[in-house]
Amino acid sequence: MSKLNLTLTVEEILFLSNYAHWIPVTKGITDEYMQENYPGWKWNDLIPKMLKQGIITFSPEPADIKLMQGLWLKSGIKVVKASKDKGVVAFMVEYV
Repeated sequence: MSKLNLTLTVEEILFLSNYAHWIPVTKGITDEYMQENYPGWKWNDLIPKMLKQGIITFSPEPADIKLMQGLWLKSGIKVVKASKDKGVVAFMVEYV
C-alpha cells in the first residue's frame, strides 16, 4: 500500500467523532462511512490515535471545541493532517 495523506477540518473531525459509539460500530456503519469518505483509512487510524497524541481529549479546557460522544478538540486547531505509511499514522496540526 502506498502512503496515504488526509487533511481533516474541524467540521470533519466533529462529524467523524459521532462514529465513536458502539451502535454504528457494531452495525458496520462506521466502516462503511470510512470506506466511502476516507478510502484506505480506518476509524481507529484517526480518533483513537488523535486521543493518544492529545489532539482530542475527554478532559476539556475552557476554549476547547466540543465534539460528539464526550470528545473535545484542543483549542486553536484549524486542520489536522494525517499520513499513513506501512500502517504507521502520523499527525501534523495546523493552528489558527
